[in-house]
Amino acid sequence: MDAYISHPGALTCLGENTELWQRLLEGDSGLTKAKDAFGDWFETSDSFVGVLPDLDPSRSRFLQILERIGDSLIPQEIESCELVLGASSLGDLAGEFAGDPFGCMKHFFEQRYPSVAPRFKGVVSSACSSGTDVLSMAAMLVDQKKYDIVGVLAADCLEPGKLLQHFALGTQAEDRARPFDQNRSGTSFGEGGGFAIVANKQGMAKLKAALSFKILGFGMSCDALNITAPDETGEIPSLALKRALKAAGCSPSDIGYINAHASGTALNDQVESIAMRKAFGDEIDNIAVSGTKGAIGHTLGGVGLIEAIIACWSVEHGVAPGTAGLQAADPSLAVTHVVKPGETQILKKSVAMSTTFGFGGVNSSIIVAKNDSGTIGEKNNG
Repeated sequence: MDAYISHPGALTCLGENTELWQRLLEGDSGLTKAKDAFGDWFETSDSFVGVLPDLDPSRSRFLQILERIGDSLIPQEIESCELVLGASSLGDLAGEFAGDPFGCMKHFFEQRYPSVAPRFKGVVSSACSSGTDVLSMAAMLVDQKKYDIVGVLAADCLEPGKLLQHFALGTQAEDRARPFDQNRSGTSFGEGGGFAIVANKQGMAKLKAALSFKILGFGMSCDALNITAPDETGEIPSLALKRALKAAGCSPSDIGYINAHASGTALNDQVESIAMRKAFGDEIDNIAVSGTKGAIGHTLGGVGLIEAIIACWSVEHGVAPGTAGLQAADPSLAVTHVVKPGETQILKKSVAMSTTFGFGGVNSSIIVAKNDSGTIGEKNNG
């Protein structure tokens, strides 16, 4: 594809940009107990969540996250974007922007970037795959020369009401996210976001930016078998991975790293491991696989872009971060070669895949490769 990522940045409970990357490599976790984050709601809960510190409870939580992204992640080059797209699952559940992430993002752009606001045209909301899907959509648009430069902003917030829902569904962990662990009990929901500019070669020339990371291809599938559970056979989820490989012109042996969805729920990790085995065959045993939700939480509609950016950083530095929360790898899973917490693995190839599986059976995968680029995590304001 003629599609490149420049100015990628991510904000999570573990920090942002360079701090986030370094702490991931060191095996840190930014998770905190729900009773400390939302004491009035979860006074006795020892379950962990990934929330941003020092948010004002009297203001829109989602808007405050967008403002922090504007403060630290969005470069002045956003003024060159011909189109800006957002991604989120639900945003706020209460207040002025309740159930209206588009309205909240529009307000943010009108206040912070009034000249860009008319070019903000919509929000992709496909559950947990939203961030991956908006990145893939931007890649498709620039590859087809509909636009040369597209900005993508994916973010979401965690509110007590959302957390209550996930406790009721059984998707929130009893303690913390333990991806691929034999004692996993659920994920650790969180909040945060990411921003990146996607451009074709002509757009990159306009930006006068070095070619940072190349988007090789993406793939999607939807099994639609259950509101919350994936296809237990792994067949339909594997199609997203296979389609991404085909679109990218890659064979399984070309991939050096997979940033897995790795939510830590009993069914997701099982199905995802089956899907990886179906898509990669025995080659999966030669690929570095890890999940980051035990460190940063499951950031809902923002997770796809955040983890795709982490995949970019991984190929930039040639190393895969470990899987925070993993203690005893589940030997019954179809993939057991997972990078351990606190460890890193040198990549054999400078190509990475990032996968996200969402409610409603939506499955998305995107493949990125290393290019000549500057240092990650630098906010380039000219």
